[in-house]
Amino acid sequence: MGSRFKVQLDTEGNDYFPATLTDAVGHEQTKTSLTKLLKTYDLSTIWPTEGLQGGVFYDITQAIAVLNEHLTEEQKIPGVRAQFLNTGSRLEEWQYFGNNFNFTNELGWGQVDSSVLNELGAAVFPLSVTLNISKTLLQTGNVYDVNLSWAVFRKGINVSVNAMKYLNDVMTLKVEETVRIQEPSATTLSYKFMASYQGLSDTVTKTIKVVDPSYSGKLEPTDGTDTVAIGNAIYAGKLNQTSSLLSSRSYTWSGINLNNQKSCFVYPAAFGKLSNIRDANNFEYLGSYTQTDVVVNGVQYYAYTLTDPVTITGFKQTFS
Repeated sequence: MGSRFKVQLDTEGNDYFPATLTDAVGHEQTKTSLTKLLKTYDLSTIWPTEGLQGGVFYDITQAIAVLNEHLTEEQKIPGVRAQFLNTGSRLEEWQYFGNNFNFTNELGWGQVDSSVLNELGAAVFPLSVTLNISKTLLQTGNVYDVNLSWAVFRKGINVSVNAMKYLNDVMTLKVEETVRIQEPSATTLSYKFMASYQGLSDTVTKTIKVVDPSYSGKLEPTDGTDTVAIGNAIYAGKLNQTSSLLSSRSYTWSGINLNNQKSCFVYPAAFGKLSNIRDANNFEYLGSYTQTDVVVNGVQYYAYTLTDPVTITGFKQTFS
């Protein structure tokens, strides 16, 4: 049935204490304790607080020092292996060969090349990670509770519990988190999730865009197309009924009904100036609009206003 392990007894057949669990378990055929047979140590898991960079990552110098501190002299023998995540979040494995060098001498250690096996495993059964964000477009100044959730998969199985997980390079044991976001000005927030499992790793990065609102609406002929008039129209609420959050200057406005009025589209200047304004028949209207600069709540905006008032029903304008 193969080799078996049983409770280790002393020479008189009695259990002996004190002992660790591996001390107390002996190999039936060799009469050797399991402690003496253990040779591979995953330092990032067993002694995570003693590694580099916040207690997660190791290099071989640190790994040797930690093993030298925790292993008994009987365990510091050729064949001992140190496995750990390096500062690049890649799995390394080193073996102590001895060759007349002391256990603490790096010259007695050699790196085990597992890259071929890792590459083969990654090709056949790749590791994949997912990162989901409940809201990806937010308005400046507002408060949002955004849920982040992540998962790790190998061979179609969710292995999140057993994987080493990092959110924005900080180790986490969780699989989801709610973050509160309130940004005073437009910005882009990045969230990176990385996981390592069985020597393989994968990374995904997603963003949350925080923007100032855009406006679209109708202006009366007397409002004009000058900066002050358009700014006053926004503050007066004439355009707020169709305010929206846009991630770029691209915007399609359908079902426009004008009665001797002008359509107006106002958006953050950070998006850049328009290249096209087309109707439902793809006819170019950019030349029919007047572009002006507008300041709304201290933010620079571009305003595109139909130069001449018109009367029309079911009008469509695509801005880009």
